[in-house]
Amino acid sequence: MHAPKTASTTIQTTPQAAFEAVLGVVQNGKYDLRGVNNETRNLVFLKGKTALSWGTMYLVDIASDGSGARVNVLVGGRDDAPKALLDGWKHGKAASKLLSEVEGVATGSTSAPATPVASFAKLDDGREVPWVGPDFPVG
Repeated sequence: MHAPKTASTTIQTTPQAAFEAVLGVVQNGKYDLRGVNNETRNLVFLKGKTALSWGTMYLVDIASDGSGARVNVLVGGRDDAPKALLDGWKHGKAASKLLSEVEGVATGSTSAPATPVASFAKLDDGREVPWVGPDFPVG
């Protein structure tokens, strides 16, 4: 991942509700879900290539915070994409936009119903394997 940018926010809801809000945004948006770990509340997804973009990779972690759920987002360029001068700026903007969408769903001002899925990871070769433990499976 190149030019990674992070963003985070605390949402006044349970970690599970925040996880479902992120999952709903991803499932109802233009994202390619590549991994879900229900136990650790981690998600990995891509925003695809277009005529003007090589796409981005998102890593999301939801944790319990004293006042709600902490949603941490890491956004960066795909490894197979050429690098550009403004990538860092673009990734920071994408992280903030995702957090705004998740907050909207979590507070009920926007609808993005989530469909529950079993924990899985989609590997680069296209195989789907179970995602158990905190680390994304490889090979």
